[in-house]
Amino acid sequence: MEGLEVVFKTGFDGSGSHNIFHQRGSAETNNITMGMICPLLVKSKGEIIWKQPRPQSPNTHRPIVLQLGKETVESLKMYGPITREMADIEKTPIKLIVKGHEVNVSVKIRITALDRKAAD
Repeated sequence: MEGLEVVFKTGFDGSGSHNIFHQRGSAETNNITMGMICPLLVKSKGEIIWKQPRPQSPNTHRPIVLQLGKETVESLKMYGPITREMADIEKTPIKLIVKGHEVNVSVKIRITALDRKAAD
């Protein structure tokens, strides 16, 4: 294999009104904002060699950040450095040694799920 391309999807969203038992609730404890990532496919020489069979399933997603508190434009600013880190990852291929052969792996990360507050 000369090189591989791995494509991920990521997104940020919030959820609220979670019950916190035996605690006093507030907007800070009853809401969570999170960023998730999911591998979508692996390509070799432009040909797809693996594809995520369930890209919409929560079981295929992994958290990259969790934040307590209500989702606001201000709270979403913390995701700026994370999106910059993802852009940096895309710039430099990862070199792996597989059975004595060097394989360059390029990473593509697509932000596919944004809430209206995050898109502004």
